[in-house]
Amino acid sequence: MKCILNLVILAIIGSISAQECELYDLKSINLANWKSIPHVKGRLATKADVENDRAIYVSAGTRKNSAVNLEIPFLACIIDARTESRDTVVVIQADKTNGEICTGFRIFHDGGYGTALLKDFDVIISYEQNLNIASSLYLEKSEIPKAVLKKLVPEDNMEFGMYYSTTWPDHKLAHTDFFYETTRLIFEQTITQKNDEFYLPSLKLISF
Repeated sequence: MKCILNLVILAIIGSISAQECELYDLKSINLANWKSIPHVKGRLATKADVENDRAIYVSAGTRKNSAVNLEIPFLACIIDARTESRDTVVVIQADKTNGEICTGFRIFHDGGYGTALLKDFDVIISYEQNLNIASSLYLEKSEIPKAVLKKLVPEDNMEFGMYYSTTWPDHKLAHTDFFYETTRLIFEQTITQKNDEFYLPSLKLISF
């Protein structure tokens, strides 16, 4: 009886999710509605997710993939390798495969789709979202992509407050060295790796 009840509940949830996907116009993704886009969070995507536009590819059912705890959906920018144009996208799924974070995304306005490694995104648009992504990867013991790491450098005192608040006693990262380890990684990009892209961000970080 319990199994039957669970199946009924899953069927109802699936029906509701399908209805929500039908109501969302994938060809009209914009800054006002992107947060309500159908997506998969905290688990691997199934065939049903792809069929209902909640995911771009199936990641469930294989030992190679594992779920990652990222704040999905989130905005990002990616450069098209063929046209060199910069596209704003909404990431709607993510998983870890062979140590890399793989993502599926929808493109603003036209609803086009694609896949990319998290490290290949040029910019994560929101500072708070970027901070959440960096902290999630840190807790997962995954490598933080350079684009995410560079955007951890605050632009103003408000962003620095968000960054430094990760050391406060009531923060989920309070008992970790997230703040100190990520600042070390940022400086290492300049000092050890001789990465010119981090030179000005490092100076800015020191200024706080």
